[in-house]
Formats: sequence, C-alpha cells, structure tokens
Amino acid sequence: MFVAISSQLSAGSFCWLVANFPRCVILPGEMRIGLWWISVYTLKVAAGSLIAGLWLWLRAPHAGFDRRTIRPWIWGVALAALIGGRAGYVFGHAAYFAQHPVLSLRVDRVGGLYGGGAMLGALLVFGLWSAMAHRPVSMIVSFLSPAVLFVAAGAWWGCVNAGCAWGHEIVPALDGTRRFTALLPDVYQTVTLRYAVQPLGAGWALILALLAVALRKYGGLALALYWLGSAGLTLLRADPAPMLIVPAGGHLRLDTVLDLALATSIMLIMLIKTKGTHRGRTI
Repeated sequence: MFVAISSQLSAGSFCWLVANFPRCVILPGEMRIGLWWISVYTLKVAAGSLIAGLWLWLRAPHAGFDRRTIRPWIWGVALAALIGGRAGYVFGHAAYFAQHPVLSLRVDRVGGLYGGGAMLGALLVFGLWSAMAHRPVSMIVSFLSPAVLFVAAGAWWGCVNAGCAWGHEIVPALDGTRRFTALLPDVYQTVTLRYAVQPLGAGWALILALLAVALRKYGGLALALYWLGSAGLTLLRADPAPMLIVPAGGHLRLDTVLDLALATSIMLIMLIKTKGTHRGRTI
C-alpha cells in the first residue's frame, strides 16, 4: 500500500512539473528552486545554452572534433564571450559605471552584457583555436555558429521579460498602425505599445540557428546574416547607446555600426580560404 501511494505521489509530482514548467518559463519575475530565486531571464538564457551544449556534444564527432579536447576551448569561448559582453556593456554605460566602478564586476547586482562584445571575445578565441589546432577558422566558426545562435535566441527571449533592448514606443493616434508592435516592457517594467524588438530578435536568432544547422560547414554564413539583422533591429531600439555623428548629418547608434562590422568580418572569414589544415587529427 505504501509503495502504491508513493507511486501515485511520484506520478502526481511529475505531472505537476510537466504541467507547470511552461508557466515557470514564460511568466515574468523570478522562479524559486529550493532556497534559491532565479530570474526568468537567467532561466531562458540557460535554456538556450543547454540546447547549444547538446548540439555541440552531438555534432562534434561528425564535424571532426574530439569531445574531450574541445572542452577547454568551449569553456574558453564562453569565458571570453562573458568578459567581452560585460566590457561592452560597461563601455556603453560609462557614465553610470564611472560613478559606481565596483558594480562593473557585479553582474548579480547590475546585470547586462552587450552581444557584440561577447561575439568579439568569442572570435578572438576562435582565432587562437584555429592557430593552435591548424584548422581553418571558418571551420570552427561554422561548427560553433548554431550554438552561438541558440544562446542568442535565449538571451533575446529573456529580454522579453527583463525589458532589455526594448523598442521605441508607438502612439497609434500619432504614428498610426505599425507592424511588428506589441505590449512589451522596458527595463523599468513600463509596459506600453512598442516595436517588438525582443521577440523579433529571438525569432531571427532561432531561424538562423536552424539554418546554420542545415548549412553545416557553411553555418558561419547564417551567423553573419544574424548580425546583419541585429544591426537592422538596432534602428528600432530605444535603449540608450553611444551615438556616432555621421558625415551626412544626424546620429547613428554605435551598436549599429559594430553589428554591421561583425557581419562583414564573419562573412570575410567564411570567404577567405585558409591554407592551414588539421593534419588528419581531431581536436
């Protein structure tokens, strides 16, 4: 009888988890796991990272990479992306962090990463990996592109709740009916009708992640297309960013220029034929 009751309780608990897991993921705020509270943003980025890691694990042998030897390189890419992303965010909010320098390292207190800086840090490790393993850097970029894009999709998805990278507000009486708009929050959790930058970014990253999976050794082209689209989305964003004065007059967001530079750089990496080879070994 005790075994039967335990089985029923276990089955009931499992069903409750299955039924409530989607709500835990999509509701704003935080989720409690035991004694810890985890933000929904962190959970969504973690979901993207989990899919990315699973993809790398499954794909590595088919792409000519050894699972054990690539592990430190993957951690190196992740660390460089974290450092580059944080450095980019601190630079973009230099006035605030000049007054609170200690918080520049406190991601738990003042969170924020700049995607372009994270990609730049990752590219530096890609180049080092290529030189050490005697492989074309385009091969490494294509291998990692789906993983990068899955993480990017998770980050955009998390911003739907956190309000980061929010879009310009739309006033129907003044602006008329606009496409690609939704009731979304900014970082101050002010919900209003605005360009749906975060859902568009999440969808764009996910589509291109699947495209990178399909392209296989040309997956880096999908990554270049992602940054091209990201540059377009910056034109709809309302979050503060350093501005550049353009010769024709007016101003242009710095992240628009940097995203275009990343798209161009990755495209060139994919087009340049590297003479180095992996010398018949997996690494």
